[in-house]
Amino acid sequence: MTGKAVRRYFSSEFRCSHFWFVHEDWRSFAYSPWMPYWWRVQWIYLAYRCTLSFYFLVWLAYSIYSSWFHGKLEQHFSFLANWSFLLWNAYLFISAINVSVNQLRQYCSQKKSCEDRQLSKRSCRRICCTCGKDRSTLCDKISWLFFTVSTEVAVIVTLLYWMILSGGDDDDTRGSALNLHIHLLNGITAVLDLWVTGFPVHIFHFLYTFLYAACYIAFTGVHYATNTTGSSEGNEYIYPVLDYGSKPSLAVGVVLGVMLGLLPLIHILFISQYLVRVWIIARLHKRFETYRKFLPVVQETETDLNNDNEGMSEAGTSRMTFSTTADNHCDV
Repeated sequence: MTGKAVRRYFSSEFRCSHFWFVHEDWRSFAYSPWMPYWWRVQWIYLAYRCTLSFYFLVWLAYSIYSSWFHGKLEQHFSFLANWSFLLWNAYLFISAINVSVNQLRQYCSQKKSCEDRQLSKRSCRRICCTCGKDRSTLCDKISWLFFTVSTEVAVIVTLLYWMILSGGDDDDTRGSALNLHIHLLNGITAVLDLWVTGFPVHIFHFLYTFLYAACYIAFTGVHYATNTTGSSEGNEYIYPVLDYGSKPSLAVGVVLGVMLGLLPLIHILFISQYLVRVWIIARLHKRFETYRKFLPVVQETETDLNNDNEGMSEAGTSRMTFSTTADNHCDV
């Protein structure tokens, strides 16, 4: 990736609107950027979203049932991993619904016009401090929020567990299928999802992951102060590294290290992967406006074919072409 593209990305990031969830193209949340924005092709992405959501929902239900079966349901949602696994499933479910609704709308319309025209028909709003317009729906924004927080937290949970906490579990617990899904596979899938989806990654959205982590840290403090039994061994703390009574220095060090060190590092890595993803797509399609706004669009064009048997006649055939210029027309 060239330095010019990186400078362009960062120069466009520092706007007030990028604190919120404002985007000029709703298709970034409904389609995968690796395929043309056309429902006849994007059913593969729809199948991916629905399958992933159903798969992890089954494991979420099994994790809750397992805690209930072993009499640990009260402690189940005390752990960050279970918080994050629930959030991850919420994101997958909302995203699957959003993608399904958008693609069903395209299927039912049965229109053979360019997808750019569909973009121009979507109502848009001008937002202060931004050069573009906001065409994202409320469901798009909610899906984007859950994506931003759940994917980064899933990676953080994976790193914290295997670097710090896994030593306290026996081999059977570490190697169980449920434990691997909660502490490993969700983190791997989160990174994969960043590459498959078209969700943008903004610098200021780090704030939402930070607030989520701050809420959990506050919860652990209240949990300890109220003498609520947190761990399965009957201790007041949830994690040994967050024992605010016996090991306050260690607890404060871990909190500061995660909040001020690990969280920003993960967000920087996500931004880097996002830029590389968009750059690769732009290189594949050869043409692009900016590294942040590459829009592959399916267009249907009419070509004249010469039929030797029936003489000169016109036959309309469709072919897929890629365009990177979004329709900027807005019907307000």
